[in-house]
Amino acid sequence: MSGDAKLLDHYKLSKVLTGHRKDVRSVCTTSDHRVVTGSRDNTVRVWDLFKTGTEIPSIVLTEHQHFVGALTPLKPNDQIQRMFASGANDKCIYVWDSQSISRDQNLANKLPSLLLSGHTDTISSLGSTSDGLVISGSWDKTVKIWNNADCVQTLEKHEAAVWGVLGLPNGNIVTASADKKIIVWQRDQTNPEKVEYKSLNVLTKHTDCVRGLALIPDFGFVSCGNDGLIAVWTFSGELIGEMTGHSGFVYNVAVVPNFGYVSCSEDRSVKIWKSDDNSCHQTIAHPSGVWCVATLANGDIVTGCADGVARVFTRNPSRVAVAELIEQFHQSVAAQEIPADNVGDIKLNELPEVGVLVGTAGKKDGEMKVVRNGKVAEAHQWSESEQRWIKIGDVIDSNQSKSKALLNGAEYDYVFDIDVNEGTMYKIGYNNGQNPYTVAQEFLWKNDLDQSWLEEIAQFLIKNANAPANTIGPQESTFSDPFTGGNRYVPGTTPSHQMDMSLPSGSGGGSGQQQQQQTTATSDLSNLASKFGPAPTADVQSTSYIPHGTFTYFDATNSANLVPKLLEYNTELLANPDTAKIALNIDENEDNILKSILNTLKETSRYHSSNFSDAQYKVIIKLFKWPTDKLLPLLDIIRVMVYHPNANNTFEKMITMRQFNIFDALFRIPATDNINTQMMISYSTLLLNLSVSSVYNKDTIKVDVVDLLIRSLESMILKEIDHVDVLERATLALGTLLITFRDRSKAISDKEILAQIIRTNIQATPKFNQIGETTLKLLQ
Repeated sequence: MSGDAKLLDHYKLSKVLTGHRKDVRSVCTTSDHRVVTGSRDNTVRVWDLFKTGTEIPSIVLTEHQHFVGALTPLKPNDQIQRMFASGANDKCIYVWDSQSISRDQNLANKLPSLLLSGHTDTISSLGSTSDGLVISGSWDKTVKIWNNADCVQTLEKHEAAVWGVLGLPNGNIVTASADKKIIVWQRDQTNPEKVEYKSLNVLTKHTDCVRGLALIPDFGFVSCGNDGLIAVWTFSGELIGEMTGHSGFVYNVAVVPNFGYVSCSEDRSVKIWKSDDNSCHQTIAHPSGVWCVATLANGDIVTGCADGVARVFTRNPSRVAVAELIEQFHQSVAAQEIPADNVGDIKLNELPEVGVLVGTAGKKDGEMKVVRNGKVAEAHQWSESEQRWIKIGDVIDSNQSKSKALLNGAEYDYVFDIDVNEGTMYKIGYNNGQNPYTVAQEFLWKNDLDQSWLEEIAQFLIKNANAPANTIGPQESTFSDPFTGGNRYVPGTTPSHQMDMSLPSGSGGGSGQQQQQQTTATSDLSNLASKFGPAPTADVQSTSYIPHGTFTYFDATNSANLVPKLLEYNTELLANPDTAKIALNIDENEDNILKSILNTLKETSRYHSSNFSDAQYKVIIKLFKWPTDKLLPLLDIIRVMVYHPNANNTFEKMITMRQFNIFDALFRIPATDNINTQMMISYSTLLLNLSVSSVYNKDTIKVDVVDLLIRSLESMILKEIDHVDVLERATLALGTLLITFRDRSKAISDKEILAQIIRTNIQATPKFNQIGETTLKLLQ
């Protein structure tokens, strides 16, 4: 900040940093006042804001092989002239020094000076202690302390991904996690030569994943999370301030020197808060969700956005951007579409004309008004800094119809071409609201493609089709049960290795709001080895398919078809005196209560505020008494309900209290004579998921549970279902269990007949052939 410049009361756009091809996921500033950004394009860029010209130059660092989601500035130590550290989904942490990023680009070697390796999953947060040790947090639930390249301690108290780490001036550190907890760790000062931290305090104010931490010098720290809360704490862990105002997850928070705090959110906004009264002083709308925010030593703010752009905002009038650049920024914000759900119920004919805004000042910065401009509803936000209303987007009907694209006679919101660099183009269809991992998995099975491409294709759908990124994925040694909803919300899970493939976008309509990124595990053999131990030493060795390491997801459903089918079954039950008592009672309005459940499930954007009533749960329990051959529509409802926070928690309690047993109903299915193919596909997928879970939990799972799974798979295969997918999945599940629990093949009642059926069908696809051959060896 120049000494003679009078600061503006509000921030204005200063610079636009363009160059990244995908989301800017992390940002920090260096000791020489440069800006560093990390992106989903796998690169790190170092920007020199002091360079003059219309475009800000950057040094591009390409060492990482996956998304770069964590950065932290570092002070030089006695060995290296350190500048910053970066961490990514490739599980690597790199330390970069002054030679790596020399201001003279001709002298910059663009190579890291240190590699810190030891985490078994994505690096999600970085920081440093008061004496310069690097702190890292990971999706593997651990925190590691590093002295140069040596890990000197691993902290293991969190129960989920660690999204924030922070060193305090008193030598303590703070960590924040998806387990909703903040832990203050105290360093043992009795032996200065030894690094040893112990848990001092656990803070539980947040009600959802805690995403960010920032240091308040000489006072304490501030935290933020998916619950929308920004909390201010003393060093000892006393809560002394709370701020709310964002309408979505709050991804990151930073401290603005001599002013307050700045936060960023998936709601496309950055908010500046006053520290004296914790009030929101300014709201800056962005073109898309804002992943990260940092402050410069001169008081400027830099943001990283999902549109791949980093932006600098300032209160210094000498650094404010030219009017043309500011207008371009406003236009990019105004071009966005805002779902009506985000602004409340509106009726176009009842809205005031846009002209009413002329000459009318807003009551406070960030105030929003929806007005009518012709046949379009527009959202405008009051800017205190510019003393005018700024359009932030067109308001669209959340359920408005969108143009469809055709693929193999079916309609899709999107159809993409996929080139796997083998000279063959494939097409994949996607409809809004589907689980991208489910779509990607079915695509791989249909085209007999390598399982390791699952992550790449799912992430492509998330990026290019605005697919929901908050899908469920298994963490190490955990099970994401599609029916009970165990570990419903898992912000960090095991990523696949990076594949060399190109996924060009295709045609299709539709739009949606991109949310936070999450990934899932694949059956990468090296990844499995790290989870399950070395490959078996017996004759039969692990392959690229067995043991299987991927959960398949059940979140998409067609509620329009579910209601008629359930009511059809209900009519059949009512007509039979023996079953009429378990049918829905029309006089007690139970049919409409069922419909209301499906209406709530369709409103995914309101999951955080909606609940299910006792009457609705009563109907669900009643449906579980129906005959097994009529359970499939109910299971469709259950598997979607567990994604709802209220239902997830309630079902967990009901199962614990033994009010009903979902798996009791599920394991009755193989004995049903008139079971249909669709139910068998779903059931074989469930058994495959349970087999994967058994492997993840092989050290604790009971033998009788393994035997039950093996017998259920045997029963399914012996039915000789005329459906390759069912037999392939069942064989894959069986092979996964047998290679992990070698002595449990004794649970199979007739190995010869089982082997004969598998041998007869394995020529159906090359993949089934490989799976079958391995399973046959295990049956010998």
